[in-house]
Amino acid sequence: MKRCIFILCILPFAFCFCTAQTVYNLEIIFQRGTPDTSLRYWGAAIAGVGDVNGDGYDDVAVGCIRDLGGPGEDTAKVYIFYGSNSFDTIPDLLISDWSSGPGVGICGGDINGDGVSDICITAAGRVYIHFGGNPPSINPDIRFGGRLYENYSVIATGDLNGDDTTDLIVGDFWNMDGNGHVNIYKGSAAFDTIPWLRINGHDYEKFGMGLASGKDVNGDGFDDLAVGANGYNPDERGRVYIFYGGAAMDTIPDWWKDGEGPVNLLGSEGTICFAQDSAGYDKLWFGCELYPGGYNSNNNSGKVWLFNGGNPMDTLPDMTIIGPDTFYGLGTSVASGLVNSGNMGDYIAGAWTDSVMGAIGKSHLWLGSDTPDTALDAWLKGRWFRDCLGVGPTATADVNGDGKDEIILSNLAADTNNIVVICKYTGPDAVAGEPANNEQLAINNLLQNSPNPFKQSTVIKYQLSSPGRVSLMVYNVAGQLVKTLISGQVGAGQHTVKWDGRDNIGNKVSSGIYIYRLSAKGGSASGVEAGNKDMTKKLVVLR
Repeated sequence: MKRCIFILCILPFAFCFCTAQTVYNLEIIFQRGTPDTSLRYWGAAIAGVGDVNGDGYDDVAVGCIRDLGGPGEDTAKVYIFYGSNSFDTIPDLLISDWSSGPGVGICGGDINGDGVSDICITAAGRVYIHFGGNPPSINPDIRFGGRLYENYSVIATGDLNGDDTTDLIVGDFWNMDGNGHVNIYKGSAAFDTIPWLRINGHDYEKFGMGLASGKDVNGDGFDDLAVGANGYNPDERGRVYIFYGGAAMDTIPDWWKDGEGPVNLLGSEGTICFAQDSAGYDKLWFGCELYPGGYNSNNNSGKVWLFNGGNPMDTLPDMTIIGPDTFYGLGTSVASGLVNSGNMGDYIAGAWTDSVMGAIGKSHLWLGSDTPDTALDAWLKGRWFRDCLGVGPTATADVNGDGKDEIILSNLAADTNNIVVICKYTGPDAVAGEPANNEQLAINNLLQNSPNPFKQSTVIKYQLSSPGRVSLMVYNVAGQLVKTLISGQVGAGQHTVKWDGRDNIGNKVSSGIYIYRLSAKGGSASGVEAGNKDMTKKLVVLR
């Protein structure tokens, strides 16, 4: 297994006061400041919440706080931007006005199992679930909480028990005098506000400060749960835990990693995520901006870690990257998504940047591969001194429907001029076996679905050399048609189709092996005849 440690190189640049972001291999497709002058902390929470209005595009939620002038009078607001192939900066839906307390949290997932993603929000003592639809519910369909949630909570989703419905995970890190706990609620059409499982922290570790789910690191077919406890140990070095999902999931941690110095606060909010891997074991990606000196230190280069999944999963990092400057703070936020045309998760991390530029902020992108490459593939810097772009929450979502995730950033830590930015990757494809240029699209190609095996949904990609009539069908092993994914005229290039594991009448298919077949009738490109081709591949459904 490849083990490497890498120190980021600082590219030469002249010191200047910037008025626009500087980018490398990224294109900004969305930039939006606060929509209301009474708002503060625009971008306090951001999330790709899935397709909440059922139009086939991923949607984006941005949370903020409205300042009403007095203690306890603040209210939280969440703005929803619908994805489309002409994605714009005009909010499509506003969900508001609950007491916010110290913060707001957002995530998405199909909690009620109706096939449409729902919007899940935490704010000052309560959890709110707004069911998706056309349009989604403005008023909460489910809300619960009380004294257990009187402090700010963290929220996430994943199918931890393998019943093909998204579960809700709430981290209440201040509860129990700072021990913290995590509550897991089973997703269901008859959602129960009594937790299915509760995992308690101990010794004032602030258990539940960070959360991540939705991926499977041990390859057993169940989503797993990562929990941050940034107050772990008397010296507050922090810890990241993993709990393996399962129908009989327990409260005993299966894996953990401690911070590497006093007051490193490893496991803070927004610094832990999972990354997709095509080999059957997903990966863990997390950061620590205070490494190595800790809080109130003048030595905070910051560090990010990548751990490959496995059964068992080991505790030796497969890649680490350290910031190049004592002020850099690499790992202020992390995220992962499929930003290029590969099926390996790509890695994103924010940083304050260096002492010369003074917290201008920088977001970094490394493309995923079987052998992680620590060379930086793309980046985006802030506009000016203390712009802090990328220091705030970070997320990914395919907002324009091109089959590739976009990167969603905020500059929450900035003194003024809070913005939310969405950008897409425009650099070269770094994944072996994927097309690097248009000449390689000269023949039709059907790629392996990802993830595979899958429980809830999978993505199938294919390539056409020229426009033509295409059919993409799923069959069972007896040769019976299960689902027609495409039947009609399709343009040239690379295309992406998502299958939700349901047949032509909307029923969930059973576990087993299925065959998907691409039939294409087209012309030619670059002198190579596309002809009439049938291509088939196998996929596996796990229930």
